[in-house]
Amino acid sequence: MPKYKNIKSAAHNFGYSFLSDMNYVGTGSAFCYVPEALYAAAKEARARLVRIDFLKREVEPSSVAIPAVKEAVGHYARWLPKLLESQSVSPEMVRQARLSLSFDFDHPRQSRYEPSKELPAVTCTVTFIDDRGIAHEAVPDKWCFE
Repeated sequence: MPKYKNIKSAAHNFGYSFLSDMNYVGTGSAFCYVPEALYAAAKEARARLVRIDFLKREVEPSSVAIPAVKEAVGHYARWLPKLLESQSVSPEMVRQARLSLSFDFDHPRQSRYEPSKELPAVTCTVTFIDDRGIAHEAVPDKWCFE
């Protein structure tokens, strides 16, 4: 039986997965970790706020919508119904699936595991809005290679 109370958990898992080192695209010389590519594009564009709408497959600002990010958004949009079903949530129950990243470019961090890697100071919020209009928010706090 579908459960609305599980939507927040699904949003949490979705966000952690998107920010993880398991989110990559390409092979060989075209291989890249999407969170790193997204951070680099946002930093270059000085885009302190990035919004991704997975159901519409939109990334704002457009300067951050580089091919690797757009490809990953497509993968995650296709995976979302399966994730929801695995957590006893009917995909029809989720009307919006958004992720926002708020970057502080003035205070980057270094990876504990790879000191040469710069990690963003970032706040991520994942919002799933259900068919009743209720927002279910999660705030994943781990970044790729953290």
